[in-house]
Amino acid sequence: MPTNEKIAIFRCYKCKQEKPISEFHKDPTRLNGLDSRCKKCKSQYEKKRWETHKEKRKNSFKEWYELNKERERAQKRQYAREHPEERRIYRVKLRLKLLQKVSGNNIPQCVNCGCDDIRFLEINHVNGGGSKEKFDVGGQGYFHRSILNGTRKTDDLNVLCKVCNSLDHLKRKYEIVPIEIVWNGKEVVSCQG
Repeated sequence: MPTNEKIAIFRCYKCKQEKPISEFHKDPTRLNGLDSRCKKCKSQYEKKRWETHKEKRKNSFKEWYELNKERERAQKRQYAREHPEERRIYRVKLRLKLLQKVSGNNIPQCVNCGCDDIRFLEINHVNGGGSKEKFDVGGQGYFHRSILNGTRKTDDLNVLCKVCNSLDHLKRKYEIVPIEIVWNGKEVVSCQG
């Protein structure tokens, strides 16, 4: 059944194409209530603008943060006190994402014993130097974010459980540690030496 309803269209200032109004962001400062550029043109403009002024924006944020550091910290502490469960869930999800990225697996597990309980899993620097790197980048949070956002490669990292990670450290330090860990899927069943 044909309908006589008209679809409202608007012309983009940038690309000069006529598009349905759903293709435009709302802008209450304009007479017609719509942005003069379509969503696609606006997106391209904002990306170019961000790249052009990237350093300036970073610096202005740093300056603002230095001036408002105490207020920001107080707000974060207050949020942490008021929302402990949300923060715990966020940290668990973030930890899982991190372990998945380093292991290259949806279900991360220790590369030595096969432990897959994320409470026990840690990121291991294959060649050592993890503490130094974390200190150099400004802390564990920055180290983890650099892995998640892809600025830190994971070629020299692997996932180990806490026990295997400690043994790995001892092997590097003392060369030979006569202990082997066996995981049965629920717990360490033997620690042979």
